[in-house]
Amino acid sequence: MAKKKRYRGHFCKVCRQILPNEKFSGKEHAAHICKKCATKQKKEKKKQSEEIAL
Repeated sequence: MAKKKRYRGHFCKVCRQILPNEKFSGKEHAAHICKKCATKQKKEKKKQSEEIAL
């Protein structure tokens, strides 16, 4: 029986890709969200809060 092939890094739940560990940071690493997707989410959240304030 062949050995199970493992991938390196982590799976990002947002962009649905396997990325190296360097693409993750702190809380996002545990939540499985890469840096790129985390910044997108923060920008969207900020826009929504600004729209509500107006």
